[in-house]
Amino acid sequence: IIPLVRFLIYTGCRLGEAIHAEWEDFDLEKGIWNIRIKSECPTLRNEGWAPKNKKPRVIPLDDRALEVLVFLPRHEKTWGSVRDEGKTVYRRGNFIFTSRKKVEIDGVKAFRQLRIVNPKRAWENLLKEAGVQGMQIKDIRSYFNSVLINDLQFSHKQAGAYVGNSELVNHAHYTAVSLDEMIPKLKAGKDVWTQPGI
Repeated sequence: IIPLVRFLIYTGCRLGEAIHAEWEDFDLEKGIWNIRIKSECPTLRNEGWAPKNKKPRVIPLDDRALEVLVFLPRHEKTWGSVRDEGKTVYRRGNFIFTSRKKVEIDGVKAFRQLRIVNPKRAWENLLKEAGVQGMQIKDIRSYFNSVLINDLQFSHKQAGAYVGNSELVNHAHYTAVSLDEMIPKLKAGKDVWTQPGI
């Protein structure tokens, strides 16, 4: 869970984008991630995978995100689980974030590297270990986006393009609102309320 969480922190990507990421989606030399529609990617519904709203994007990666990838092991074989006629079957992928589990494939039961499907339990254990309560994985994305806007001075259009939101959604949800900033503005405008006709 820790490399996955670090990657989420340094990219602000959606959880689904990270757990469906495969090595061929990245150009590590150029530091670029191609978040793309993948018709062959094994997913739970066996329908391939696409980013939200089927909008692919190419983003540059922060050095820390690249470091997470560089230090991850590359497994020769990784598998994704899919539902086929009510049964769980496993299909080959080239996934980055995997966990080792014992499963049966082609009649052979053995430990395999499986794509992470639901990190909920591992996330809860991590929070418990850290003494943190009430935080969801999606809060990492919200925080990352707010840093882009409020600290790094990205426009809402730039930040939205990076994290895969529209400019409108980014503006509505990630503009910082501070009471400390509101109070002096209200005080400075007190005469407005006493003008005739108001």
